[in-house]
Amino acid sequence: MEEATETAVLAYATERPAHSQGRASNELRQRGIFVSSSGVRSIWRRNDLASFKQRLAALEKQADLDAWLIYYNERTHQGKMCCRRTPVQTLIAGKEAWNEKVASLNLI
Repeated sequence: MEEATETAVLAYATERPAHSQGRASNELRQRGIFVSSSGVRSIWRRNDLASFKQRLAALEKQADLDAWLIYYNERTHQGKMCCRRTPVQTLIAGKEAWNEKVASLNLI
């Protein structure tokens, strides 16, 4: 099975956890992704999403993870490298410092 198809089936499973494998197959077919209902079931089983309860639990876990990432990336850090900046600000500053260093080395 193609990786793009599997990714689409997994995304659909969390997008619409109440849909059956047949409904998922038909809906994906309308989006241009051709996968049989048994193919959907196979992908769901490989990724522990075979039942509605499992798909719903995965959706809740993803929502919790998304909320935590938003909190984590917006809070300031006390660490040695962060200096009261958010992780994203630290990353951007580090990339700028790296680019300056590479540019100065290329001039030598």
